[in-house]
Amino acid sequence: MNAPAPRLTVTELARAGRHLPPTFELALAVTTPAAADRRRADGPTSVLRCEAVLRLLPGRRLVARVRVDGRLRALKLFFGPGARRYFRRERRGCEAMRAAGVATPALAGAVADTDGSARGLLFDWIEDATPLSPFDQAGLASAAAELARLHASGWRHGDLHLDNFLVAPGPGRPQLIDGDGVRRDRAGEVARAAAIDDLATLCAQRPPRADDDLDGIWRAYAGARGWADADGAAPAAVPAAVPAVLLERLGRQRRARLERYLRKTQRDCSEFRVERSWRHCLLAVRACWRDELAALLRDPEAAMAAGEVVKAGNSATVVRVALGASSCIVKRYNLKNAGQALRRNLRGMPRFRRAWAFGQGLHLLEVATARPLALLERRAGPWRGVAYLVMEDVGRHDLAGEIAAAGLTDERLAQVVALFTDLGRAGLTHGDTKATNLLVDGAALRLVDLDAMALDDRGRAADLARFLENFEAGSAPRRRFAEAFAAAGLTASADGAAPS
Repeated sequence: MNAPAPRLTVTELARAGRHLPPTFELALAVTTPAAADRRRADGPTSVLRCEAVLRLLPGRRLVARVRVDGRLRALKLFFGPGARRYFRRERRGCEAMRAAGVATPALAGAVADTDGSARGLLFDWIEDATPLSPFDQAGLASAAAELARLHASGWRHGDLHLDNFLVAPGPGRPQLIDGDGVRRDRAGEVARAAAIDDLATLCAQRPPRADDDLDGIWRAYAGARGWADADGAAPAAVPAAVPAVLLERLGRQRRARLERYLRKTQRDCSEFRVERSWRHCLLAVRACWRDELAALLRDPEAAMAAGEVVKAGNSATVVRVALGASSCIVKRYNLKNAGQALRRNLRGMPRFRRAWAFGQGLHLLEVATARPLALLERRAGPWRGVAYLVMEDVGRHDLAGEIAAAGLTDERLAQVVALFTDLGRAGLTHGDTKATNLLVDGAALRLVDLDAMALDDRGRAADLARFLENFEAGSAPRRRFAEAFAAAGLTASADGAAPS
């Protein structure tokens, strides 16, 4: 038997912010979408038991798994400013997707608060559905075909990320959700340029290493639109190969996505916890926030004093410290003198902020790194002081030591080439590609020390050249890396010099 759950009003729901109970109830009028659009809802009031919060925009929007009249439903509830407008957009978008023949969860009804302050839609619950995997090639091809159907009907989806395609176990098409993001295209049927932009946006949600599978996704989309030649003009059974413009726009969309995400790492949201005061600024990954981490950050100097020093430098001190039953790495960014303190405060993004943001960015791109868990900055108002970056502990061994001890294996060579390929596809440069900044974590190879990382691929050749300089001229590892880089189209010359 279900345990009693608190019953919240819409006002209490809005005031709760992110601090909602695990389960709770809402009493709302269950009605039709048309009736819910009226200023005051008609229909009997039912109790919706919210069993899991799926998405939450505090004070504005709730997506939850609910049980109403004994049946499981997905609820998308709008409240706060603009609730009626967002409700209408969601309803219109869902109806447009269904009319276009796009696979989307069936609309099971609507709900509204009696005073009209909240409105929402109920959808059939898809049991055991999961977001589309970035490496599900068949699923991604099917998703591209669903997008083509939407475009052919003159509609575009403005929020094309993989979480908006739900995949149920067994055969079937991916279900496109979030009607709020669906908009009518002014030109009617979505033209080739806009369509390729949208397809690039969808593909940019995947890690860079997944780009090798673009051909099947493009063929599924172009086939559903009846495109075949390079200009997308003539229908045929077998569409042309991936056009160059899709590759170019994929790079642009991935960069734009990463830029947005880097900004997101600096603000309080569902993924990151941010606290600011006159004396400190704290950024942390919400999913990693535990009592042990909070205790460490209350007195990081005490934790470091009891830890194992990994590196004691003038500009930074790196220590392995206990974190509950495991361990983590704390990197303290020291203040050497008044001049450095001034430069730290004049710089747009200091090194510790860069390491924090790009560590999260690499995690997003599924490029292996030591993910930052939290960043604590000591402050005096706007003036930055000492900072502490807490990261995953990914071990003690680096690539330089491994190669010196056991030589360079084919598997490790392929990993290094894949790493630089991924950075290039993402438009990233590292800035200090010493072999000691590649840590060996079992079978994984993790890129660390991101203090100089930049979203600017002009330093790509310098990264490759610096990496080759880790090995003596004429040595077997240097030769093998140089040959592998050249075979992969990476731009460093065989002798390790950056190209002119």
